[in-house]
Amino acid sequence: MAVAQQNIAQMYYDGEGVSRDYSEAASWFELAAEQGLTKSQETLGDMYYRGMGVDQSHEKGVQWTRRAAEQGASVAQYNLGVAYSEGLGVPQSYTDAAAWYLLAAEQGDSEAQFNLGNMYYQGRGVEQNMVESTKWYQLAAEQDEPEAQYFVGVAYAEGIGVTQDSLEAVKWFFQAAENGIDEAKEELEKLSEQNLAEAKEALEELN
Repeated sequence: MAVAQQNIAQMYYDGEGVSRDYSEAASWFELAAEQGLTKSQETLGDMYYRGMGVDQSHEKGVQWTRRAAEQGASVAQYNLGVAYSEGLGVPQSYTDAAAWYLLAAEQGDSEAQFNLGNMYYQGRGVEQNMVESTKWYQLAAEQDEPEAQYFVGVAYAEGIGVTQDSLEAVKWFFQAAENGIDEAKEELEKLSEQNLAEAKEALEELN
C-alpha cells in the first residue's frame, strides 16, 4: 500500500499521467512517509523546506528529513547537515552539521563530501585538519564536483594536506576549468608562466 501511495505521489509531483499538483503530491507522500518509506519522508521534508504544496515550515522539514536520515538515506543526511549548518528549523550547530555530512559523505554523497572538506579546512564543527579536508575534497572531485576539483588543485599546488605535486595540480585545475571554474584557468596560467610544460598543454587544450 505504501509503495502505491508513493507512486501516486510521484505522479502528481512530476505531472506524469495527471496534472502536476504539489498539494496532492504532499498528501500522498505523507501517507507513505507515515509508513516509513524513506523516499517519501525525504521528499516531504524537502517540500516543507520549500513550501511546495504545503505551508512552508522548516521545523516540519527537519522532522521528516530526520526520519529519513535516521534510516540511512544519504540525501536526507546531507539535507539535515545543511539545516544544522544554516539553522533552518533547528538551532544552528556546525558540530551536528559535520556529523550528518559525514554520514552522507561516507555513503558517497559528493555535496556532503565537499561541505565536509570545507568544514575541515575552516575548522568549523570539527578540529581543523588539512589532510582530512583534502581527502574529502578529492573524493568529491572524483565525482566531478567542479569546486572540489579546484580546491584539490590548490592543495597539490601548495602542498596542503598532501605532498606538493605540480602535475597533479595541473590535472585537477584542468578538470575544474573544463567544468567552468575560471579561477582554475588562472592557476594554470600561473603554472604556465613558471614554464611547466603540462600547464601550457592544458591551456592550449582549453583554448
